[in-house]
Amino acid sequence: MRTFLKSYVKKFFLNTLLKANFRREEVAEFRMSEGYPTIILQDGTTLSSFGARDLPNMEHLGIPKGFEEVVLAYLTRYKFPHFMPQRKMKPGMIPINWMPYPVHPQHQNTLQELPGKLAGELTEILSLSAGDRVLEIGSFIGFGTVQMSRLVGSRGKVVAVEADDAAFAVLNKNVRQNNLSNAISRNYAIGDNDRDEATFWKSRMQANSLVEIKGAKPGAVRMRKISSVLNETELIPNFIILTINGFELKALESSRELLNEARPLRVITPGWYKDEQGYYAPRIIKLLKSHNFKVFSTKGMHIFAYKV
Repeated sequence: MRTFLKSYVKKFFLNTLLKANFRREEVAEFRMSEGYPTIILQDGTTLSSFGARDLPNMEHLGIPKGFEEVVLAYLTRYKFPHFMPQRKMKPGMIPINWMPYPVHPQHQNTLQELPGKLAGELTEILSLSAGDRVLEIGSFIGFGTVQMSRLVGSRGKVVAVEADDAAFAVLNKNVRQNNLSNAISRNYAIGDNDRDEATFWKSRMQANSLVEIKGAKPGAVRMRKISSVLNETELIPNFIILTINGFELKALESSRELLNEARPLRVITPGWYKDEQGYYAPRIIKLLKSHNFKVFSTKGMHIFAYKV
C-alpha cells in the first residue's frame, strides 16, 4: 500500500508540473542516441539525458515510455534553467513551493520573489548577452550549458565544470551534438584547494558533494579551485553560477582575489545549505559585500550579486 501511494503521489506531482509547463509540440522528435534518451527541439537543439531513473509513465501527455527523464530535464534545466532566475514555472494545481517533487529550490526562489522594481532591474542585469564569459560550476548534463552557449554567441565563452563522471559524459555528448565551439568542459569538483584525489560523496544522481552527505558512499574526485580552472581555460568570467550542494561558501572564500579584482562580475549561488554554524547565506552575503558586490537574496536564500 505504501509503495502504491508513493508511486501515485510521484505521478500526480509530475503530471501537474508537466501539464502546466510542457507542450508536446515543443519537441520535434524523440529518439535513442548512443543509448541515451534524446529529444530534438523544433529549432534543432538536441538534448540527451540519463534514462535510468524510475519515473511514472507519461504517455497520455505525448511522452513515449522511457523518455520521461529527458523531458523532465528539459523542463527544469533548459526551459527553466538555474541561470535564468527570472523564469518561474507555472504552478498548475499546486504552488511551486508546495511541490516536493521534482522541483529544485532554485525553481522555488526566483526573482519574482523580490519586489517588482528590483526584480525587473536584476532581470536585466543577470540576463546573458552576446560576448559574455560564463563559469558554470555544477553543470550536470549540460542542458544549461547548451543554452548559455547559444546566448553568449561566438564572441562569448562558457566553461562548464562537472564532478560526476557519468554526468560529465552526457555533458560532453550534449556539447558535441550541438556543435558548441565556444563551450569548454572540465571534469572537476570545485573546492578550496587543488587535489587529484578528494573525497566525493554521492547518494543519488544529482545528490553529490564535497560535503559529507548522510547515508552517501564516498568516492574519489579531482578537485580544483576556481582560480585554477580559470587559469587552465584562460577564462576571465563576468558571470559565475554555482550549484555544488553545500560547498559554495568555501569555493567562493578561496576565490577572494577574483572577487576583489573582477569587474564587472555577476554571481548566482544558493545559500540554503548549512553546517554547524547555521545557513551559509549570511556568510556568503557578507563575503560578497566585502568585495563591493551589491547582493540580494530571496526569503529562501537564493543569492544574486553583481558589481559593475
